[in-house]
Amino acid sequence: AYSAQDFLDLLRLTLPFQKTEELWKINLKPFEVRILNSVIFTYLQSEDYDTAEEWMLKAIEMFERLHFEVKDISYINIFYNLSRLYFLQKKYKEAFIIAEKGISLCKHNNVLFGIESLFNIKGKALYYLEEKEKALLYFNGCLQLNSILYDDDLKHLSINSNLKKNYQIADLGYLH
Repeated sequence: AYSAQDFLDLLRLTLPFQKTEELWKINLKPFEVRILNSVIFTYLQSEDYDTAEEWMLKAIEMFERLHFEVKDISYINIFYNLSRLYFLQKKYKEAFIIAEKGISLCKHNNVLFGIESLFNIKGKALYYLEEKEKALLYFNGCLQLNSILYDDDLKHLSINSNLKKNYQIADLGYLH
């Protein structure tokens, strides 16, 4: 298995930085964002959630400051992973805010990849924030996007089943 240091060493082959603090001032290319995601993923895998959160917040701040154009899902994954981390930590307001930022980034850049996962997290956060009608809208949006974007009907059915099983939403309206 690769370590965060292995991926940082890989980044150093293409970027002029010595200390990781310098990394946040550089305008990263898409493949470098993917490597940055790998660093963050190693922290998540090793359950070093504080470091992962710190890196994801810094990456988002860098994206906002440098006005990144979303070129692939690597950018969106950072928003998804941070919103998911907050959701798992029961920080529902924070999960909602980060998912919303990711959705806005998708809309601003006219991209659909990853937006369905952000809709899912936003819906779950809204559910636990006691805004169940709004949650239903995002659950439905997630399911509709999944059915449009992915040909994998089994995945669509699995997500649908999971939402119905884990969230009492049947009385709120139609769930595809």
